[in-house]
Amino acid sequence: MSIQRKSREEMREGFKKRMQENQNRQEGGYYSPLFRKDISIPFMKCGEGYHTIDILDYIAGKNDPYPGEPNYCYEFYYYSNVGVGQGPILALGKTFGEPDPIAEEFARKQRDGADKDTLKALSPSRNPRVLYNVICCDSKEEEAKGVQVFHTSSYLMEDYLREMAKGCIRPGMEGLNPLIDFTDPIDGKSIKFKREGTDETTKFILHQFIDRPKGFVISESLLSKVFTLDELIYKPTYEEVQIYFYGKGQHMPSERSLNQNADQDIQRTEIRSRFDNPPEDVPDKVANEKVTSPAPEEKAANLCPSGHVFGKEIDKFPKDCEPCPKWKECARAAREEIFVEKLDNKEPENKDPEQEPIKDESTTRRRRRS
Repeated sequence: MSIQRKSREEMREGFKKRMQENQNRQEGGYYSPLFRKDISIPFMKCGEGYHTIDILDYIAGKNDPYPGEPNYCYEFYYYSNVGVGQGPILALGKTFGEPDPIAEEFARKQRDGADKDTLKALSPSRNPRVLYNVICCDSKEEEAKGVQVFHTSSYLMEDYLREMAKGCIRPGMEGLNPLIDFTDPIDGKSIKFKREGTDETTKFILHQFIDRPKGFVISESLLSKVFTLDELIYKPTYEEVQIYFYGKGQHMPSERSLNQNADQDIQRTEIRSRFDNPPEDVPDKVANEKVTSPAPEEKAANLCPSGHVFGKEIDKFPKDCEPCPKWKECARAAREEIFVEKLDNKEPENKDPEQEPIKDESTTRRRRRS
């Protein structure tokens, strides 16, 4: 992939900035559905035993929070074993802060009081995955492969590197750079670690920075072959995640479908309007107003984006309702609903005073006894 690199000084400054951000961040194997299929990605094989790698920096792409800036790793979150797909898929909400149908399903289940196991199954990975451009120095054969992509979990590698890169400033060393730029092609460090276990028992131990061979410099030809890591992942659309989670052709309860027109028939069958069948005892003028009121299609297109009952639960969820772009339409629908209910509950003018509701009589009797 063609990469437009910056000067070495800019790359060094970019490393410092990104490392500091990563250290202050509160949150931020090979899974084929997570990666693009139109790019051949040479993943590094990390078996049990000791490994030594050089991590190379690169210029961030469009999927990175800071596109065009220097970076040395890319982190992302994913779901595993969810929905119909039952495999890993990128977590749009936690990775990019974008609408995510699985996250919305989690919120609905949580609101309905679902148990911990159900909520856990709908939760994205607690720790992000991380990608690095690396030169594997385990052997001459590995090193000859050139730039490879190392894919692992942040808690196995990146969490250690952040702490190790802080360095140690002792008295008399003030003014020195407190960060160890291990990615620098001239003055950087190699990372040595040991892998133990496989699959869920995997752990990396004995992380350490080691000096590269004297006079060794990572060449510009190698640096020109690094991958834009954030553009290796496959970022699905909102609709693709829906299909992956609910299954193609199944009803998707979220109201943020990217294909609203295709779902309108489903919405009309589930969200009935009182305006569809006006009561017979309502005056003609009111009945006409009901017939000419907004069509069901318009109401379906204006349903609550947070999944609440449109026109009925207004202001019951302040965190969702206050910033909601559909608040005015929801308030209007609520007023119409109250107006219709008043008409339906209006007592006849020539009502027989002796024909009182049983409920009122029983209530009166109970009050007299007390």
